[in-house]
Amino acid sequence: MKSKFDFSVSRDNLILPFMGDVYEKFAMPVGWLVLRVLLGGGCSLKAGPS
Repeated sequence: MKSKFDFSVSRDNLILPFMGDVYEKFAMPVGWLVLRVLLGGGCSLKAGPS
């Protein structure tokens, strides 16, 4: 059974299947990091001094 937080992608669904390791080990974690930084920055700017 897959976890609801399991974002692994099967290589059959990728356009370039040989890039699967790069995607799982680099692109996905960096993408989540960028998303979290942008959302955190946006929230901190919104909650800043009024």
